[in-house]
Amino acid sequence: MIRRFRMTDAPCQLLQGRLNSRDLVYTRASIGRGTRKLTRVAAACYSMSNGPGRKVLGSFENGWLEALVITQTRKAATVWEVSGCFSSAKGYSQLDELLLAAASAVGESGAERMFLRCAAKGPACGPAQRAGFHYAYSEELLVGRLRAAQGTPMHFRPVRDGDAHDVFRLQMATAPIAARPAIGLTLREWEASRELSPGRTREYVCDTERGLSAWARLDTTSDSITVEATLHPDLPGLAPMLVEGIARVVGRDSPGLAPW
Repeated sequence: MIRRFRMTDAPCQLLQGRLNSRDLVYTRASIGRGTRKLTRVAAACYSMSNGPGRKVLGSFENGWLEALVITQTRKAATVWEVSGCFSSAKGYSQLDELLLAAASAVGESGAERMFLRCAAKGPACGPAQRAGFHYAYSEELLVGRLRAAQGTPMHFRPVRDGDAHDVFRLQMATAPIAARPAIGLTLREWEASRELSPGRTREYVCDTERGLSAWARLDTTSDSITVEATLHPDLPGLAPMLVEGIARVVGRDSPGLAPW
């Protein structure tokens, strides 16, 4: 049976060993930090968090929770993401139907798009594709200390209010054509699909006479920094200078933290 995960489900689902699963998807909050596990405290919180910005559905068999999918909005209510997916071995066969039910639930709340991020050959790929998710784009994830390179660094400045359209154009220039409808074909759609950060966020750009050559976003938490960066596709040779420029920004703005 697939239905919403309710507060009344918490007591019988939080026994030791029940759905002791790792998260099958990734969000900005979990990038670079390994996969999360479904703890008893988290499950209790999810049982109380169904609302306008979050939908939590579970697959039950004989009263026991076998799989759980958590969805939440991004910047706007028209764009959602799968922010958690947990499953037992028995519940894995129900993930296709569970993801379909989640898509239907967010669609009823006005969603136009829903994102799911997972490893290229991870266990969530098969169920996601069978449920109707389409591959949009890939990301290169590098985990470790940010090392400065030799050369003249790019000079980054903080993003200003008037930079939004230029940043959007840069993102569209780097995105594969097939991925652009998913990311957003207009500035408003792109803004709506941007991911929320669990920490303090800062954005920087690098100017050229022809427009922006690079963009970087730094998400700072208590002990690390997640850096997302985009370099204009016409300037691949500047990648080492991009790294050098970002390293200097991190060192200047967040001394003592280890960037990831």
